[in-house]
Amino acid sequence: LTGDGYIDTSATSAWISFTNENTTVLKDYKNRFETLFDQTPTKRKTGEQAKELYVTSQGLYEYFQANLPALTNPSSKKAVPEKIQQSKDEVVQAWLKGYFDADGYVNTKKRHVSITTTSKELADQVSYLLQRFGIVTRKKTKKKRATNTEEQRVVKAYQLIITPGFIETFQETIGFTHPGKQDDLEHIISSAEPNTNIDTV
Repeated sequence: LTGDGYIDTSATSAWISFTNENTTVLKDYKNRFETLFDQTPTKRKTGEQAKELYVTSQGLYEYFQANLPALTNPSSKKAVPEKIQQSKDEVVQAWLKGYFDADGYVNTKKRHVSITTTSKELADQVSYLLQRFGIVTRKKTKKKRATNTEEQRVVKAYQLIITPGFIETFQETIGFTHPGKQDDLEHIISSAEPNTNIDTV
């Protein structure tokens, strides 16, 4: 929900939705809907390649609101759920992998991994969680078009960049479920020349 998902509500119901173009990631979403919440999602095509999985469930929305309220926030106010921040490393690792599967980008030319969000709080929290595994990021601000609004207004966004000095650590501790992103990550590492530079915050 922090990355590819959203929640919408009406007076009588709620929609929990995930959108992605990769079949492996979508299958993982579907399995989690079914095994964790006993919900079978509906699938529909939302673009040339992207597909959406969604369930209509007021009860599931109330569960998220009561236990993981940060997941119900709009994009600019998204945050890492407090329970995730307080969890053991393996839970944090799984959450980070899911988030990077959704919003992560592997730049094979610049040889880095990044995520971009309009929530400063979320960017800062993700950076902090990555430091638990020895991964240091650089944060940049940029302008981004809000494609989820009709007017597609330009908004301020925050980009976290994992640079080459920490790419191997990212692969070893977090990595991707998304096969395309994982392949690009492995390409960066396998073709890299020895790098002794250490990035700092």
